[in-house]
Amino acid sequence: MAYTDAITRRATSIIPATKGPKIERAALAARPNSAPRLIQHKKEALWFYRLISIAYDELLSPPHYTEDMREAALEPVDLHSRHLKVIDVGGGTGFTTLGIVEHVDPENVTILDQSPDQLKKARQKEALKGVTIMEGDAEDLPFPADTFDR
Repeated sequence: MAYTDAITRRATSIIPATKGPKIERAALAARPNSAPRLIQHKKEALWFYRLISIAYDELLSPPHYTEDMREAALEPVDLHSRHLKVIDVGGGTGFTTLGIVEHVDPENVTILDQSPDQLKKARQKEALKGVTIMEGDAEDLPFPADTFDR
């Protein structure tokens, strides 16, 4: 079975056919092998984020993801209670998590990311003290269903 067929079959098996908008199979297929890609797989991503983490918060993130944008992105999440249990999957250096802990108690927040280097930056942020910061795979979450409210 071709890789793109496997991706499409997996994606369509987890998206209910009777709920939500119809998703075209072509949209679910992986990028063609001929298309250039910076990161081919998770192992390359680890190296990429090891380098990126050096200046991520100071130079790389600010031009395209500002604090105002973060607040706008978090608005639909409805963080209406300090007691909500929230996970930031792919939380990296914790930039978005900083916005989350403005609304939710840090001890109720978890950051999960595959990059130990990005998470090292998150651990250095005073506002994230008390947040659970853990290395893990976004495609294989180590939690039972319904562990988190958001």
